[in-house]
Amino acid sequence: MKEVISEKSIDQNARLDHLNAIYEKSPIGIIFSDYNGVILNANPRFEEILGYNTIDLNNTSVLDITFEDDVETCSNHLEILRKGRTDSFEVEKRFITKSGEIVTCITQVVAHHDPKYGDPFLTIMISDISDRKKNEQRSLSVIEATTSIIWTTGRFGEICSEQLSWGNFTGQSWEEHKEFGWVDKIFIDDREQFLDDWKNAYRKCINFESSGKIWHDKSLTWHDFEVKGIPLLDDYGKIREWVGVITDITIRVEATKKLEAQAQELQQLNYITSHNLKSPISNIEGLINMFDKEALSDRNLRVFELMSKATQGMKTSMERLSEAVAAKNSFFMLSECISIKESYEEATKGLAFIIEDSKAKISTNFEATDSIVFPSLHLVSILQNMISNALKYAHPDRPPEISLTTELSNEYVTVSISDNGLGMDLKLIEGKLFGLYQRYHTEQEGTGVGLYLVKATLENYGGKIEV
Repeated sequence: MKEVISEKSIDQNARLDHLNAIYEKSPIGIIFSDYNGVILNANPRFEEILGYNTIDLNNTSVLDITFEDDVETCSNHLEILRKGRTDSFEVEKRFITKSGEIVTCITQVVAHHDPKYGDPFLTIMISDISDRKKNEQRSLSVIEATTSIIWTTGRFGEICSEQLSWGNFTGQSWEEHKEFGWVDKIFIDDREQFLDDWKNAYRKCINFESSGKIWHDKSLTWHDFEVKGIPLLDDYGKIREWVGVITDITIRVEATKKLEAQAQELQQLNYITSHNLKSPISNIEGLINMFDKEALSDRNLRVFELMSKATQGMKTSMERLSEAVAAKNSFFMLSECISIKESYEEATKGLAFIIEDSKAKISTNFEATDSIVFPSLHLVSILQNMISNALKYAHPDRPPEISLTTELSNEYVTVSISDNGLGMDLKLIEGKLFGLYQRYHTEQEGTGVGLYLVKATLENYGGKIEV
């Protein structure tokens, strides 16, 4: 019998040692207090979280180290425990550290009132969640600061937690937008396509993208938006939830519409101007052709030639301006994968006589790449314009030498054109070279429109030109 009692005592001591080790090395703070919250003992982790030592906590109440705004709530919970209406509770509350800082903790309180444990007491356990709260506050600040809507949903698109930025934008309360209530704020004509895009993304487990109109509560109007969402997967590769952003693009859409309207007005003005000027110029040209040049004196013949040249210049300038406007608005010409070499050959066909007459030498090297995605008609026009300029502004003391090469650089196909012509002072023309009506070698004929057309065409298709 004594041996059995001895074995039980050993087991109890072992359990006590085990519990004491847990108490001392626990990753959460633990204190024991009486029913009034007066601290009887605290483990090292509790002291570490709040910065107090054993002497500081001696005969100190939990309420004494509680943030003042949380004291009433904590007192009410303790009163409920004392009255025996519950044996435990959990609450998020703030403590004041020894240094005066505020620490937010998840606090769990358990009451022990079994006579075999002696006087009733409380076990209070705290877990420091201050960093998590700070991160949450940062996230909320970002959401409030951004003009976009940050959102999360369940796997099927149901909203499971309040979306603050959605509510602020649409005016929907949590009760109104939870689950699938948010759909009501998508413009009715856009809902079917929006939901089809969602179903497609869900079915294929891919990023979700869509657009349409969404209700804006402050302006009481429908705003244009773009939405993007990313699926988050579980351990089995199945969609667990979605996170994403909705961007208000109303200003961009309105600006685009204004630009399109202006472009249309410009095209109409160009058409009217061209139509109204073509007839008078053609009439003048016809009258000039009716002159009997042999009947003119030398002086009048010179005047006649100047009139003819001026009329032709007016006609060319008008045609060039029409081309410039057309180039600025040719956004919708189809781009395709074409051969640079073939475009070059097509461009030089129309310049064959000038090339031969000037004894120009043109070398090409398209080994790096001969392919480019670009409208064929525009590339021929650009090459013809650039080669024509090289021939027009050739140096008078040497035959023209022109070189065309290609290379792949980052996302661009680069076509480089160089020549041994007159050249230009790059510092003098900085920022002006590709402007409309800009000319730098006035001894040669020109309209100052060619390089402007080249630049406008390239930029319309995402390209650029540099010297």
